[in-house]
Amino acid sequence: MKSIMLFLILSVSIIFSQETIIREFPGALLYYPELLPGSARNNAVGGASVANQYPDALSANANPALASLYSSRKNILFGFYPGSVQWLGSENLELNNTSIIAGYYFRNLYKELGVSVAAGYTSKSFKYTNSNQKEESDGFLLSAAINYYVTLSAGITFKSMNSDILPAYPEDKNILVENNVADWGLLLYVPVTKLAYNESLLSISGYNLRPHLNVSLGYTRKNTGSKTSIENAMYNYAYMPATSTLGYQVNFGFTSHSRTANFQMLNISFSLDADEQMYLDGFTDEYNLEHYSDDAKVKLNVWDNLVMMHSSDRVIIRRGWRLSFMETFSYARGVFDGANNRNRGTSGFGFSSKGIFKLLQREFGRNKIMNYVFNSLQFDYYISDFFKDEDVETRFYGLNFTFNYIIH
Repeated sequence: MKSIMLFLILSVSIIFSQETIIREFPGALLYYPELLPGSARNNAVGGASVANQYPDALSANANPALASLYSSRKNILFGFYPGSVQWLGSENLELNNTSIIAGYYFRNLYKELGVSVAAGYTSKSFKYTNSNQKEESDGFLLSAAINYYVTLSAGITFKSMNSDILPAYPEDKNILVENNVADWGLLLYVPVTKLAYNESLLSISGYNLRPHLNVSLGYTRKNTGSKTSIENAMYNYAYMPATSTLGYQVNFGFTSHSRTANFQMLNISFSLDADEQMYLDGFTDEYNLEHYSDDAKVKLNVWDNLVMMHSSDRVIIRRGWRLSFMETFSYARGVFDGANNRNRGTSGFGFSSKGIFKLLQREFGRNKIMNYVFNSLQFDYYISDFFKDEDVETRFYGLNFTFNYIIH
């Protein structure tokens, strides 16, 4: 077991330590849908998402490897904004986001070995409401995970993106830019307490409590391998928003165990993403998509960015904490820091049906239909604020539905 853990950690560390090279992409903006926050739940913690352990469909936009982790617990996930988000508080800028994931977990294939697979669809759009200009992104994701004491998952999203947003130059008219790109990601999930003492219980004031500590480490590369089509453009005036992100999440709390129900009484989580912006400012006449800039090499620093949480002009730190009570209510605060955004605050809260359904199951669990509904269905509703208490504060509303058609 120790050798397997060591092998996984070393393998992931080697991948994470590779130097990143910025690739120049000609084209129109193709900027907003890909770099704006995705999940309304994660926006409350600065947008940190690549290692998010909680089953949330929109989180897979940040790291497709998350989809197979979620499918080991949920068979179907569906997340969306119930209404258009007014970006930067403007009535003229609207953002929409939708994601659906379906998967299955093949458990106990050999002793403790399990395999989960997932597939999904994601859609983002950003538009000016006072014109017909918009940017859109549609993606299809595939993901698989191996679970043997720890979970190692990988995923890829194939995306089609297009933009007809005009640049600042009036002589550039009727521009259409299309890109086909891919995101790929990795995830390592370690249930620390389950590995250390799976059956240990603490008795406090008559309650049997089991502590839990879970750690996840995620990495993703977004917008790699581009084929760009430009129509009627006099200039190439921006770069593809390629990013490289390394992040982690730590969850700690207590679960109460009884004959009738098990409640996660308290969960405290901390999330952090180091988001490297792999594009340059300025203009270029370079059409060669294989061109690399020698002076544009960036390397994420694990100690400086992930431990000390230092940001820079090229590395954005998204971080925050969340308190969750009785699997019903959660409150979170975070920071978005870096690339001309210095310690801009985020916050939010949410409600989940999971804890409520467990209480109802005590009363109505004898009914087979109701018992199945309580065990299989869950919905979450989140409200979060980005750039908190500023003139450009943006409020996100998010809904997430999960469903198990097979109850393990």
